[in-house]
Amino acid sequence: MNAMKMLKLNFFSAALFMVYLTLSCQKVHNKQIATGFGFQGVNQKDPRELGNGDIFESYPRFGSMKNHIGGFKKAGEYNSKYYGKSGFSKALPLIKISQGNNFSVHNYFHVCPESPDGKWIVYCSFPNGPFPETAGPCDVVICDRKGKNHKIIGSAINASQHNGARAMWIDNKHIIYTSEGKVHKVNIETGKTESFTGMIDNYSSITNKVLFPSKEGNKAGLEGGAWSLDIESGELEHLIDFDDLQPFSPLDGIEITPESSRFAHTYWSPDASKIAFAIFNGSPLEAYIFLADPDGSNIKYWGPKAMHWTFFDNNSFFGHDDKRDKKDKYMRRWDFEGNIIETIAGVGCHGTISPNGEWIVTESWYGSDPTEIYLYKRGETTPTKIIATQEANWKFRSHVHPAFSRDGKRVYFNFNAPESKGSQLYAADLSDYIKNKPKN
Repeated sequence: MNAMKMLKLNFFSAALFMVYLTLSCQKVHNKQIATGFGFQGVNQKDPRELGNGDIFESYPRFGSMKNHIGGFKKAGEYNSKYYGKSGFSKALPLIKISQGNNFSVHNYFHVCPESPDGKWIVYCSFPNGPFPETAGPCDVVICDRKGKNHKIIGSAINASQHNGARAMWIDNKHIIYTSEGKVHKVNIETGKTESFTGMIDNYSSITNKVLFPSKEGNKAGLEGGAWSLDIESGELEHLIDFDDLQPFSPLDGIEITPESSRFAHTYWSPDASKIAFAIFNGSPLEAYIFLADPDGSNIKYWGPKAMHWTFFDNNSFFGHDDKRDKKDKYMRRWDFEGNIIETIAGVGCHGTISPNGEWIVTESWYGSDPTEIYLYKRGETTPTKIIATQEANWKFRSHVHPAFSRDGKRVYFNFNAPESKGSQLYAADLSDYIKNKPKN
């Protein structure tokens, strides 16, 4: 019996020793990890290591709240102080523009929502949005630069959450927007409204005309092609149709026809001496860019579309290079022969360039979660700042769509703030960076 007890005691002692040895090794290992993390944290100025500063978290915590960790402790809520926090530098101040918590968007990337004098802003508010089908009724609203004095000046029956009713300014007193195959021109002072058959894509103050693409079977009852609308007289002109593109057909083996193709993204050059448009062709869709004179003549094939492209100036385009040349999603500039002129900025998706040409705002690529909004210095591929960070809202199709103000001191964008229903119009103050000195 004594021998048996001794054997059991020795076995128990050995087991305890193994547990002690395991815990000691784990403790040393944990200390090494903690030391490594602590070293990195101090180097990175992590407030949890320094013992001062704010601890920000970007997403709601739905598990148990570990209050001893510190930081934001409200279960299921976002920390609003997180907006714009980044490792690059101090966050930029954000200004809420749209009213209330309605799902709201402005027009499109690189389309300024300000009146020409910079005093008023236009956007679209969806009181019952967002809609699963990504379209529904919206109000067209104006407000001042501070996001105050909101006034509904029109409404659209079935606007896209992507860019609303395409509301834009034509002068300091008039807004145009589209609904159900009509273009409505509103005097914001008197409320007088004129309506014309057509749609909206891009406006030129030089020609006083709107360019827009038309699909077969659209609500305006127009044939497929590129069209212009004179918003003074209401005169429509069918500039380019499918027959005009037959010399360039097929594109990558796909015929250009109303059944397999559609016109999209029509733009005026800044001096209105050229127009450009895209053709979406085949299934899955591939996109191609064409140039032409303002009357639709002298059509020229440019090549595969860059992502979210438009005119840079009267002699070149800009966009994100996802399928053209280096395919790295950097923002580049090309001449009309398709040659790269310069790399403007790093990775992005929807981009806008400041009036002085020195600064770029864009966001992280499609599907990114969270989505980050970047400020780049022209010619640099690493962001100067992350302006804001948001929970992804790609499913609503309300993309960030950044656009600079007329004076270049702020940028507007659709932002998925925690209290919003997926998108609201915000602005960021860039006055500490934009110096209004044009780049040569």
